[in-house]
Amino acid sequence: LTGRENIYLNGAILGMARTEIGRKFDEIVAFSEVEKFIDTPVKHYSSGMYVRLGFSVAAHMEPEILIVVEVLAVGDGSFQKKCMNKMGDVGQHGQTIIFVSHDMSAISRLCKRAILLDDGKVLLEGFGYQDTHECLNSFLWGPDGWLYGIQGVFNYAQIGRPGSAKEDRLELRAGVWRYHPAKHKFEIFAHGGSNPWGLDYDKRGQMFMTHCRSYWGRGGTTHVIQNGHFWNQA
Repeated sequence: LTGRENIYLNGAILGMARTEIGRKFDEIVAFSEVEKFIDTPVKHYSSGMYVRLGFSVAAHMEPEILIVVEVLAVGDGSFQKKCMNKMGDVGQHGQTIIFVSHDMSAISRLCKRAILLDDGKVLLEGFGYQDTHECLNSFLWGPDGWLYGIQGVFNYAQIGRPGSAKEDRLELRAGVWRYHPAKHKFEIFAHGGSNPWGLDYDKRGQMFMTHCRSYWGRGGTTHVIQNGHFWNQA
């Protein structure tokens, strides 16, 4: 099949009528940025070109729920940014997006609710208000192999091993947690932080958090120390 034929085939599989595909065809091709190769057999496409075309078809549907799996793992930075903007537009129009990815920065930018899975079981679920600093809003891979996450002050997360009963889980209202994917271990790293926004490392390898207190001029960023309890509004 050529790229042109693939658009019609994928669209039909996804439930689009041929007339709808024809109406959106030029827009789909332009978004995919493969115009020069639209009549080339897709077997000659690179994996990135093929995923671009597939995402472009799905992104121009009008489904109630759009499931996107690791689509941003391919393509250059400009195309990834365009995909993020497109998914943001879809969400703004009342459609639900399920975004499955290992790209923590993309999850933080796009999602208002996040679920961390371990062997198909929910390890942590976070949700909040529309403001990004009140969401499960920052993930960071540490040099020690742990995935670190920060939890906003008005959020609630039930923390525990997969499958554990609710009463056996800990509630983290604000602070830093970490998870080791190989060890399947999850723990609270530090408590507190006034509406924490993000995590990063300085040049010396020390983790720090940014939060609303630093924004309002009441101090700089806060170094995060394991088992520390920082001033917060919780």
